[in-house]
Amino acid sequence: MTTSLENVVWNGLIGNHIRHCNQRRWRMGLFSVFAPLIAGVIVAPLIFITHILGIGTDYIPYVYPIALIGVGCFLLSPSGLVEFLKVILLSIILMTVVGWLIFIPLGISDLVKSSLSNRVPRKHPIAKSIAKATKAINNDDLERSVEQIEQEIQASDSETVGSTVITRSWLIYPSEQNLEVMLLEDIIWLCKIRGKIKGVELHSAVAHDVNGNSIAIQKNVLQRSKNGKPSAGILSVTLLSEQQVDHIINIIVSRFPWIITESSTDMQQRWLFRRSDMIQELTRVIDSRRRQILG
Repeated sequence: MTTSLENVVWNGLIGNHIRHCNQRRWRMGLFSVFAPLIAGVIVAPLIFITHILGIGTDYIPYVYPIALIGVGCFLLSPSGLVEFLKVILLSIILMTVVGWLIFIPLGISDLVKSSLSNRVPRKHPIAKSIAKATKAINNDDLERSVEQIEQEIQASDSETVGSTVITRSWLIYPSEQNLEVMLLEDIIWLCKIRGKIKGVELHSAVAHDVNGNSIAIQKNVLQRSKNGKPSAGILSVTLLSEQQVDHIINIIVSRFPWIITESSTDMQQRWLFRRSDMIQELTRVIDSRRRQILG
């Protein structure tokens, strides 16, 4: 079975999101490769200037302490300007070398991986996470799972809140660099979390399943359009509103009313540090609730 992007299996929401992530990764890779190279072109004449100024390599281990001293000298006396310029030039040169040693290899890695997973989507981390969630043993199992999820996404009973999709069986949350899926019947704890960062209120729906996995849904990540056409790799990201978070929780709980929705600091701490014990406890409570509701 072919696994190219021409395959209809990979032409739905999952395949499109893989392409978006690859486009973003490709751009980041290009930046990581070319930024240090461009910096090197700029730094080349600076190296010549440092030679003219007579700056030796003995300065290199002391760049940052000397930077502080240089600033002080500059403020106290105009003669400190030369020392200050020496430190600035050495700092630029050192950062350029660091860029060559670190960012260029990382950029090349991003370019190779994004190209590979464009040709073979099952190599992408998103496909691997879906394989894990669906317990797919081989490539055929993975494609059947993806096809099933895509069919459920297109079904009439599928609901979309922002960019989050809730199908008959799955919770699907696309983020900037990933796409997370969770089997609805495996969810044991679904809670609403409020927070605030730099004065901005954050509202999240956090789903926890019986396998110890969690999905924190707090953003709408949608494909941005340009001139009426979708732009691959360009995503519009906004925060979920409180109403959207409530709607996501209500949809899931209406289908699985035995899911625990209470939340407290103690429960969150236990999930972090005593997860296996908490899963066992929540599972017992859910089994009891299910029997009562279903009779």
